[in-house]
Amino acid sequence: MGHECLDYLIAEATIIPSEFLQFYTEKIIYLPSYHVNDPANLKSDC
Repeated sequence: MGHECLDYLIAEATIIPSEFLQFYTEKIIYLPSYHVNDPANLKSDC
């Protein structure tokens, strides 16, 4: 992204694969896993 006011970017490898790191000036902090939120899977009786 290359914005000077951002030192770090929190992401995970699905969103920012290692082959794209060259396009970022920020230090990428990788999360250990990825969770997709899908409103269609919410239980309506909760």
